Amino acid sequence: IIFDFDGVVAVNTQAVAFDVLADAIAPYGVILSRNDMFERYLGWRGEQILDDVESSCGISVERTVLDPVRTTIHHRLLREVRSDPTLAGLLRVRVNKFICSVNKTHFIEN
Repeated sequence: IIFDFDGVVAVNTQAVAFDVLADAIAPYGVILSRNDMFERYLGWRGEQILDDVESSCGISVERTVLDPVRTTIHHRLLREVRSDPTLAGLLRVRVNKFICSVNKTHFIEN
């Protein structure tokens, strides 16, 4: 059985990431709600989102904004995200189980 990590094994990871990134780009005059982020950027990496924001808004966003974003996301994930309780029974099934994710290994391991 292969599980996706973000939003399946760990609940609400994408919402946390979107909230933090939206807060980081707000000083550039870009206001995006969580729903805006989900509708447009689900599955996109931070760099891709910034590229699109720059292109669509005609602004320049320093890529260094992503370093504190990643740190803040990591801290909030450790604090706020929990495993999906409905998966507990399925995880006890005696078959090989795997987690797939585009997320960094250290985020998943923590």
